[in-house]
Formats: sequence, structure tokens, C-alpha cells
Amino acid sequence: MENISENRATILLVEDDQFVREVAVEILQRAGYRILQASNAAEATDLYRAQFGDIDLLLSDVIMPGKTGPELGAELRMERPDLKVVLMSGYGDSTPEGNFPEVEGAMYLAKPFSVRSLVTKLNEALGGNTAHFAVGAGR
Repeated sequence: MENISENRATILLVEDDQFVREVAVEILQRAGYRILQASNAAEATDLYRAQFGDIDLLLSDVIMPGKTGPELGAELRMERPDLKVVLMSGYGDSTPEGNFPEVEGAMYLAKPFSVRSLVTKLNEALGGNTAHFAVGAGR
């Protein structure tokens, strides 16, 4: 897969599983996104505040040690209501059972995800600013 996109959106990726985080970073960089990455909500909050106006979308795992993805999304939305939020979950296309705050307008992405489903979901969340990429068989 080569980087053939002119997408300039900045994504704050929050994922506690290092392997999943590294794979997502590679996919998204090749799709043309600028990526800031964190392994937990505390790191993400620090990055967000340091880069406040530059982050277009929060892409976060739902279940993480400490603060959950929905809690992080709700907190960051209090500071910037127009922040786009996509939550990744191994529980399917909806939030898993639990006591999570609702993040209005948040989208959900089932894990495991394909290259196509990840990039398509982010394009949709960003309002159709489509990243173009070549996808091999089985992705």
C-alpha cells in the first residue's frame, strides 16, 4: 500500500494494545493522515491540550485501563464540542454493555478492522474528506 492521499487531517489515536496501535498508525499514515498516538487517556489528554487546535478527530479504544474511550471523548468534547470522535470496540458496531457516557455523534468501529473499514469510517466521520488508497485482497 502506498501513500497516495492528500489528506491532511490530524488524528489523535488512543489504544492501549501496542500492536493494534502500531498497525493503525501505519494504515493511517499511508492513507495520508497525521497521527498523534497515546497508550492511555492521560497521555491522550496531555497531547490534546498541547495540540488543541490541530486535532480533527479522536480515534479511541472503548475499553482501556483507567479512563474509557467514551469518558475521554466526553471530556475532550467539553473543551471542544466540534471534535469528531470514533470509538473502536471488540464488541461490534455499538458501545459494549457498561456505564459509559454518551458521546453525541460518535461513531463506532468494530475490531478487528480491515484497512478499508478503518479508513472509510474515519473519512465518514470527517465529513467525506476521502483518503484514497490501494487495498490488496483480504483487507
